[in-house]
Amino acid sequence: SSHECEAIARRVTEEQPIMWILFVAFVAAGTLVLLNLVTAVIVNNAFAISRQDKELLLQKKMATKLETIQELGELFIEMDTDGSGDLTLEELQHAFENNEKVRQSFLILDIAEDQAEQIFALLDVTEDNHVNTKEFLHGMTRVMN
Repeated sequence: SSHECEAIARRVTEEQPIMWILFVAFVAAGTLVLLNLVTAVIVNNAFAISRQDKELLLQKKMATKLETIQELGELFIEMDTDGSGDLTLEELQHAFENNEKVRQSFLILDIAEDQAEQIFALLDVTEDNHVNTKEFLHGMTRVMN
């Protein structure tokens, strides 16, 4: 088997020396093709893993965003002391002054108590001196980003 192939190769190269060069070129080309295939498989696997990592990161980001929106909704309910579903500047200021959870939540966002009026103006996009849940959530997610 391998001895027969070796015998054939020796006999051919003895009778036609140029065939030796072609034989070496054939083996080199075959090796290159094989290495190229192995590299392609490795690169393909790396891209697949990268794609999975991006998808996982996106899922985590979406989960964090949903949690944050839920927490902001709970914060809105805490600040809406009259239960009207709207937040007034007075309710926001009262929450800053009397509710430690509200104060800490805003401090995490680098919003100090003296910025209550500025934040309220930013959140009150309809300029009706009331901030509904949708305005609050939308505005606070903008502030966070």
